[in-house]
Order: sequence, then structure tokens, then C-alpha cells
Amino acid sequence: MNMVSGHCERIIVTGLLNIGSLFSYIVRYHISNRVCIVNRIVQSKSRSLRRSQVIKRLRESNNLPVFPEILHRLESMLADTKRVNVNKVAELIESEPVIAGRVIKLANSAYYGGGRRTLESIPLAVNRLGFQTLRTLVYSCVLPEMFQTVGGFDHLQFWRHSLTVGLLSRDLMTRSIERTLKTIDHAYLAGLMHGIGVLVFETLVPHEYSSTLEVAKESSRLLVDVEREMFGIDHTELGALLLESEWSMDESIVDAVRHQLNPPNPHPPHNVRETVFVANAVCLVYGVSNGTGMNYSSLHLEYLAHLGKLNYDKESVERLLELAKNEVSTIEDFLAIK
Repeated sequence: MNMVSGHCERIIVTGLLNIGSLFSYIVRYHISNRVCIVNRIVQSKSRSLRRSQVIKRLRESNNLPVFPEILHRLESMLADTKRVNVNKVAELIESEPVIAGRVIKLANSAYYGGGRRTLESIPLAVNRLGFQTLRTLVYSCVLPEMFQTVGGFDHLQFWRHSLTVGLLSRDLMTRSIERTLKTIDHAYLAGLMHGIGVLVFETLVPHEYSSTLEVAKESSRLLVDVEREMFGIDHTELGALLLESEWSMDESIVDAVRHQLNPPNPHPPHNVRETVFVANAVCLVYGVSNGTGMNYSSLHLEYLAHLGKLNYDKESVERLLELAKNEVSTIEDFLAIK
């Protein structure tokens, strides 16, 4: 009996110990789970706080540029191309001597002059270049000078990429069956300014953003993911906020910048957002980097593999890209970047 009793006691004790261990495990699990939940809540609130602080800086910063008057006036003049007054446009260009000099120089370049007689008149130079090229040159002169540079990335390559995306977006939209003069212009502007949120970050939080770029490069993570983790907002949304709330850009341009990394619907990209997505993807896949060294989603490669479904063939897109790159190379000397 004593042996049986002792055996039973050992079983009971062992059972109690197991129950105790199980209870302890359950307690630890729930505590750990609660800690994880609390941490996630804290992190979420922290991201929300950082996000609100960044947006507040955007709204209150004196370092962010307003949309330049010359660009505003140029856009107003070119809004209705059927009624554009060349002399008025020329007067606007002449009011900015640096830009005027670059317009004359570009009009007399081998690419645009083609051995024709040398021009010294701004109206004649405007006629030779055409309004699209004139707009490209003016934006290339003005935009890079608007933002302070800290040196966290290659700004020349950034603007080279931006300009190439803008020109390719314009050319893709020009070939769309639903093209209009308005959508062509908006595609160019959205492509040109699709990365402007990077410059906004660099202006608002220069040192923190330099670290963010380093983390993205060293970890091979998407830049937008690291930005959201660090600031609660990424450069696509921040750029869209600048264009929408501070620069009062057209809704289609803001939409294209905000959703530039979202894959379009599986049909020909007729709207501005889809056109900019394709142009940016083509540039990144074919090596026209944006100078930040950032990673990009494999969706670009997957999407470009189905260009045929979008009524684009690979050869046509490659030709358009080469044309855009050649145009960028021609005007690169006029980019106001040191």
C-alpha cells in the first residue's frame, strides 16, 4: 500500500508540476502576447506621431519653395496651345536672363539647330524649339535650384532620371488612343515631379533622411518601406501633399505621384497615373536610376513582361526610351545642378 501510495503521490506531484508549467507557459504567453500588442500599438502611435510631425513641418516650413511664378505664368500661357501668343511667351522668357540665354543656346545647338542659321531672337528660338521643348528646358532650369541639397544622394542622376521619366511619360501618352493636349502635358509634369517627395524629405529632415537612405541601401529594402517605418509616411505621399496643398497642381498629376508604385489595371495605360508608372518602371528596369540607390519592387519587371497586353511591344518602348535619353543628354548642360 505504501508503495502504491508513494507512486500515486509522485504522479500527482508530477501532474501538478506539469500543470504549473503549463499555467506558467500560458501566463508567459499571454504576457508576451500583450507586450507584443502594446509594442505594436506604441509603434503605430509613434509612426502616427512622426507622420503628423512631418506633415506639420510640410505645412509650416519656410524652407520649402512655393511654385515659381515663371512656371505658373508659363503653364497659364500654354494651357490652350491653339491660342498661345508666341510673343507673350518670349517676353516671359526674356524676363529671366539666365533662362533666355539657355533657350538661345539650345535653339542653336546641333540637335535643334541642325546647321541652320544662328538665332539671336527669343521669339525665333521659341518657334524653333517648340512649346514642349521650351517647357522642358524651363523646368530643367528652375526646379533643381528650388531645393537645398545635403549630399545624401546623386542629385544630377536624380534629375536625369526625373526628366527621362517625364519625357517618356509624355511620349507614351502621345501614342495613347485617348490622348489630349491636357493629358500629354500632365503626363510630362507628373513624370518629371514623381520623385519630388524625396527632395521634400531632404529639406524637412535632412540628417534623418540621409540615414534612411543608408538603411534602405544597406538592407536592400524598398525605400518607401523604410520611410514609412521611420516617418510614418513615404516620399510618394509626401510629394503628392506638396503638389496638392502647396502647389495646387492638377488632380491627375497629384494622383500619379501618390500612386506611382501601384501597378495599373491590365489594360492600355491611358490615364496619367498608369503612364507614369510604366515610364518609371521602364527607366528603372533599363538602368536609368534615380540616384538614391533605392531598391524597387519586382512588380516592375513582372509588369513590363506583359507589355504586349498593353498594346506596347518591347522594341517600341526601348526606342521611346532611347529618344528620351537622347533628349535628356542634349539639354543636360542646361540643368542647374552643381
